[in-house]
Amino acid sequence: GESTTGISGTSNRPTETSQQQPEYSSSQNPESTFGLSGTSNRPTDTSQQQPENSSADNGESTTGIFGTSNRPTETSQQQPEYSSSQNPESTFGLSGTSNRPTDTSEQQPENSSAHNAESTTGILGTSNRPTETSQQQPEYSSSQNPESTFGLSGTSNRPIDTSQQQAENSSADNGESTTGISGTSNRPTETSQQQPEYSSSQNPESTFG
Repeated sequence: GESTTGISGTSNRPTETSQQQPEYSSSQNPESTFGLSGTSNRPTDTSQQQPENSSADNGESTTGIFGTSNRPTETSQQQPEYSSSQNPESTFGLSGTSNRPTDTSEQQPENSSAHNAESTTGILGTSNRPTETSQQQPEYSSSQNPESTFGLSGTSNRPIDTSQQQAENSSADNGESTTGISGTSNRPTETSQQQPEYSSSQNPESTFG
């Protein structure tokens, strides 16, 4: 209890019992994912021992805490099913963050319709280069048209194509992903390629500025 909590003026080195008892390691995970001001935000390795608790890490890793390193833990690769939370952020342009989309757009040409919308829309200050998949599927472009009518200024409005695959799970991700946290690195994890099925949450956000 005390070792996990950072008490001012004390050495915050956890005891070795954490390795002996991986079942209690869940309590460390939440703290390790949180950025305590002035502390090293390096997650513990117990997340690999207990992949079932890694979901908590995913949530925090997607959330940018001011002044902390937003590097997701390696459990995201072990559990691609939770990777959906990272995807939504990749679609958003968070102020002062690198908004580099994942390469899943090439892997899934069937969802490329989302790019169509932007290619028709001229967004101020953004690169309006459509992907080559837009020609392959004109049938999904209807959803983009509403976005094409909006002009978002200064933001990159290129949605992720996986949205058509799973619309049902996108509601939970929408809430967190819609919030733009400033000062964090918005580089998506590589799990987005492993599991395009959860990335559906991005489309609704792509319509938002």
